[in-house]
Amino acid sequence: MHEVAVPRLNANDETYLLVEWLCAEGQWVRHGEPIAVVETSKTATEVTAERDGILHHVRPARSECRHNDVLALLFPGPTPYEKFRARRDGDGGDDEDGDGSVEGPVLTNSARLLADAHGVSAERLRNLGKRVIKRADVARVVRTAEPEPEVERRELPRNQRAVAEVVSESHRTIPPGFVAVKVNVDRALACAGRLAHRTRRLIGLPELVVKAIGWLPAQFPLFFVTPLGDNTVRPATGAHVGLTIDVGNGLFVPVVREVGQLGITRISEILLDYRTRAVQDRGFGPGELSDANIVLALHNDPDVVLAGPLVHPGHVCVVGLAGICQELALDDEGAVAPRKICNLGLTYDHRLVNGGDAVRFLRAIKTMLEAPEELDWEGDG
Repeated sequence: MHEVAVPRLNANDETYLLVEWLCAEGQWVRHGEPIAVVETSKTATEVTAERDGILHHVRPARSECRHNDVLALLFPGPTPYEKFRARRDGDGGDDEDGDGSVEGPVLTNSARLLADAHGVSAERLRNLGKRVIKRADVARVVRTAEPEPEVERRELPRNQRAVAEVVSESHRTIPPGFVAVKVNVDRALACAGRLAHRTRRLIGLPELVVKAIGWLPAQFPLFFVTPLGDNTVRPATGAHVGLTIDVGNGLFVPVVREVGQLGITRISEILLDYRTRAVQDRGFGPGELSDANIVLALHNDPDVVLAGPLVHPGHVCVVGLAGICQELALDDEGAVAPRKICNLGLTYDHRLVNGGDAVRFLRAIKTMLEAPEELDWEGDG
């Protein structure tokens, strides 16, 4: 008796699929004749007979198999084949067939103990197609037979489920582009400090960026429109800036409306109120979380050097403000001096905005932040 084993077909696959038998059970086959089709993740391959003989199927069609598993047996003639069938069917017969092969697999002691402990039947072990069954073989059978353990399931918080819906919809519907610029924020931070001292309000880089965005709708109208589908958009009435706030109890994006008509003092008051309510977990009204037409995503931890957030469905772009860090650079006189910088990113819907316009949009904000003394931060234009 000769065993026909599964050849190594694909190094990336642990298991293959025995698609079909090309020769019937009990058929006489010749050396080199295709007897079965085995499929991997890449292709289907014919397994051929390695010698002449009567074919016996060890595994049924449409079953999984592995490299070196026995697919079939080849018997040199009718007498050993009939003896094998008699023993298999329980009709008696000798312990050995005509070529000295012993019927059925041999179990190691540890394999037999494990099989007995888990009630693995001899039939299931014979179906492995191996002459010697080891403990690892029985363990694999046990694992596939036992049901998966019950796992603990916890539902995501409502706020995070809402975030998941937005993220999934963004990935599904918006083809994004991304660009970023480096901004020297030394003068912006100094300006924010002076404004905070004069107004006795909390004013920092986020407040300045919100105000800067509010000056841009006239120059970059497509960045603030609402896409309606069918290559149409709804024009914006102004800059309604959503600001991401995450203090550890969920992500919120409350909106500062008509930013272009607000001074920096009023913007700082609105943002402080939003942050306070987020920290105190007092929530936001529906009107405060809707109608934004652009978002400023804050990733202003010092360790965050670049941020490319997702475009919210119904928007064209989102600005990402990364953390402030220090670097050494050459000043106007060629001397090495420290400076504070941050990276300002823009993720945009590439169907409506092209890369060149995205860069110009960021450069407009960069210009305002790098020369803040030239602007009226309390004005509306």
